[in-house]
Amino acid sequence: MSITLSANRGLQPALKVAPPAVPATVRDTLQGPPRPVDVLHALRRRWLWVVVLGTILPAIAMFVADRKIPVEYTAAAWLRVSLQRPKVVFETRDDDPLLRQRQTQATLITSNLVLNVALRREGIAQLPLIASKADPVQWLRQQIRVRFPGEADILEISMKGEDPRQIAEIVNAVKDAYMEQVVNVDRDFVLRRKNLLEQSYERTLDLVKKRSARYEELANAVGSSDSEVVRRKAITALETLADHRRRVNEIRRQIGGLDRKVSVLRARLDFLEKERPERSEEERRARDEAVIKQIVESGLAADPWLTAAAQRKSVLEAQLFEAKQRVVPGAEASTIRRLTEELQALEAAVAQRRAELEPGLTQYAREQLEKGRMGLPPTEAERIQGEIAAAELERAVLEDELKLALEQFEKEAADAERFGKYSADLEAERAEMERLKAIADRTGDELERWNVELEAPPRVVEFEPADVPRINNLPDKQRLVLFIGLTTLAGVVVVVVLGDYLLRPVSSTSQLAYGLGLPVIGDVPLLRRRWLPNTARAGKVSSDLRAVLTESVDQIRTTLLHRAERDGLKVVMVTSALAQEGKTTIAAQLALSLARAGRRTVLVDGDLRRPRVHRIFDRRLAPGLSEWLRGEANLTEVVQPTEFDLLHAVTAGHGDAAALERIAQGNIEELLARLREGSDLVIVDSSPLLTTADALILARRADGVLLSVLQDGSRLARVYEAAQRLRAVDVPLLGAVVHGSHFRRYRSYYRRYTIDVAPQPGSEG
Repeated sequence: MSITLSANRGLQPALKVAPPAVPATVRDTLQGPPRPVDVLHALRRRWLWVVVLGTILPAIAMFVADRKIPVEYTAAAWLRVSLQRPKVVFETRDDDPLLRQRQTQATLITSNLVLNVALRREGIAQLPLIASKADPVQWLRQQIRVRFPGEADILEISMKGEDPRQIAEIVNAVKDAYMEQVVNVDRDFVLRRKNLLEQSYERTLDLVKKRSARYEELANAVGSSDSEVVRRKAITALETLADHRRRVNEIRRQIGGLDRKVSVLRARLDFLEKERPERSEEERRARDEAVIKQIVESGLAADPWLTAAAQRKSVLEAQLFEAKQRVVPGAEASTIRRLTEELQALEAAVAQRRAELEPGLTQYAREQLEKGRMGLPPTEAERIQGEIAAAELERAVLEDELKLALEQFEKEAADAERFGKYSADLEAERAEMERLKAIADRTGDELERWNVELEAPPRVVEFEPADVPRINNLPDKQRLVLFIGLTTLAGVVVVVVLGDYLLRPVSSTSQLAYGLGLPVIGDVPLLRRRWLPNTARAGKVSSDLRAVLTESVDQIRTTLLHRAERDGLKVVMVTSALAQEGKTTIAAQLALSLARAGRRTVLVDGDLRRPRVHRIFDRRLAPGLSEWLRGEANLTEVVQPTEFDLLHAVTAGHGDAAALERIAQGNIEELLARLREGSDLVIVDSSPLLTTADALILARRADGVLLSVLQDGSRLARVYEAAQRLRAVDVPLLGAVVHGSHFRRYRSYYRRYTIDVAPQPGSEG
């Protein structure tokens, strides 16, 4: 349930019913792509259109093509074109890459330069073919054809025209202009390039001489002409300079350390002189400990092993410092790692040795102190003064060493700068000289090759000039005209078939039964309108046609009688989707068949807009159904007998809006009820379903509906829509009757059935 909003009624519940799903077979029949059988049916239906249009349009197209396509001759000149420049022995580098391409050759031939030169040749511009053109160059570019047949090295210059002599002269003029403006210009260009190369070769030799002189000057300045030796000298000078720099920095560091040490000692000495306390017991003990420590240190310093270890440690520290200075920052060298490990091992051994000697030396110092064999150590102020004096002496020595180191450093720096500068200049001069020599060698080789290859044949050679052609394109024109005619015919067939398929008319009963799912209860042959009265009255109509029609309608009658007995059918309406689809024919013939079968039958003409029943049976039009609906006639007046026993007819009468309104109001139900009582079956011929509402109103009053379908006339979509409308109002669809099956279909089945009775012996006489 869903709620819909109405302007007049407010909120009302409304039930939305989804439309029924279309079966896949129906969807394919109505919307699917065409099949081969559909093409055959389209040709069967539209063969007259195909014949008429397929005769007229191809004839017109062939006539126009024959007039528009001229009979032409073709004149051609041939040139042998080498995409690679011909050579005697060597490969040269003077080949223009543009001339290696076939498309470039074709473009050059049709260029303005070549065509203008061709037109300026004697007699060419005065030819009638060219003189009549407003833009001869543009016209000539469109007419000249250039190609390489079979991708060979043969260039074809051709032109088509109706005058063989003129086109031959034009082709030869274009060929000669191309040879003059492109081929000869290309050779002149090669000679100019050779001259430029010779000038470049001479300039390069001069530069080589100048660079050689400069290189010799630099070699004499550094004492060697080998740049590698000079480079190694520069590296050695830089390494030596680095050693001196490290030595200067070390001396300066030591001097700075001594200055700081002297400053600290002087500050301590000043403090002692100003705030010196009285000596106490603790100071005496500290002094004793200092004496003991001094004795121990003296004893350790006298130990030979520790002395050797101290010297070895100094050497290792110096080597480690030098190795660290040589290594690139961030890298770890194996030498540094080895020296570090050896230094750590030595320090551990020294610590162990001191631990072994210190207890004995300490005991010895205490004993000596007790015996008084040693004098008192100096005071702290005396010791500080002594250290200051030693530090100043050491600083003076270091100052002298720094002066010497700086002098040596400046000397080494000057040597390193000189070697570095000359090494770079010498290497640059050597590289430039070698480069110039290589250029000179290549240029000289190229000149030697060109001197030889200038004797090679040209790139383009005339192979064959254009002669006056004697053969035209008449056979090709005839084939082309025929092809245009056949193409037009094929187009006509395609258009006609496509148009027919877009309409999708009913082609056979199988389309209705299997494609749309409609039951088909029979089919009848196609009848012309002028035959209908004669057929109804058994007039002058072919006996074969009458027999076929009778048998086909009787089949439908048999099915209808079976349904009538089983379902109690009394009123059967015959209708169609649209007008002129055979519903009146089916209704009339079915009523006749029922009368022949002994059934009391009434045929009602319910198509008030286009009545036909009165013409078929030659009855009066009024009074009829319209008069009865308006109350202008009674039942006995509107039911008319026919010339066939058991068959009566109710004609349409003079229909108007009032009669149609009475049908819409349901007044016809009374008439049908009275006809039910007085007859066995009532056949109602109604108006088409899709064009009027009368048919659906009558269908609701009937017990069943027969849907007339005109083969090759009714459209599948309209037939399916009509069936859906009947189902929408819950009207039983008895089935479809196909009207229009070809008469030849019945020839092998429906023959006049005759009985030949042979005479009995002795019956005569």
